Amino acid sequence: MDFFEDNDIFILKGYLPTFSCSNGYTANIIYYLSLSQEIAALHAKHHLLDAPTLLKSGHTWVVHFANIEVYRYLKWPEEWVLKSYVVEQSNPVLSRRIVECYDKDNKKVFVSDMLWSIVKSENGHKMLARTSDFIKDKFAFIPQSNMPAFERIKHLKIENPDFVIKKHVGTLDRDINMHANNIAYLRWVIDSIPSSEIQEEKISKININWSHEIMIGEDLDISFLKEKNADGSIVFFANIADRAYVKIFQEK
Repeated sequence: MDFFEDNDIFILKGYLPTFSCSNGYTANIIYYLSLSQEIAALHAKHHLLDAPTLLKSGHTWVVHFANIEVYRYLKWPEEWVLKSYVVEQSNPVLSRRIVECYDKDNKKVFVSDMLWSIVKSENGHKMLARTSDFIKDKFAFIPQSNMPAFERIKHLKIENPDFVIKKHVGTLDRDINMHANNIAYLRWVIDSIPSSEIQEEKISKININWSHEIMIGEDLDISFLKEKNADGSIVFFANIADRAYVKIFQEK
């Protein structure tokens, strides 16, 4: 993959590989979330703010919220271009990053909107740092006034779930910070919805709230609720052990 910075926008180019395809050699929503995280990591590394570098001082990046809106799903081996930039901070702790994906005809494929922060780990406890102190001299910012308000998914208490599944957090769910990686949460949810009900190619939007970290070896209850709208579209709600919350929007 090729990457470079142009007029304060970080650009990454690549193509859809077969191992990230679903039915019909088509991309899936997990791949789009993975790309959003990858360009964020590379942009941070470009400015010496990547997680391995931060860990030397006891800090690391944590993502709190993500919204992804899908315009279409790529087909293997389509090429794509990612453009990413950081939005001017209104909160000194949270860093808002936008990722826009385009196809070879410059048509929009998806847009992700994520809130990140830098945390410091001391005596086993993680504390929010002033992310603005780390990034203020590193990135140029898009004015906050040019962006719509960030849509935050709230804690979803599901009193009467349609179903509940048990999930053991395994070794392959681990990330470099030694807890469950962000992608795993979404994968658990999609894998747990009966294949007769979920259609990956019709997922048009997702909201995720990573509220509290989950550790390797834990056993979790994931509760689900399904709502069908008058137009035939469906919204799936998932509560992951009261520590993460996911909404999946599926078109008719």
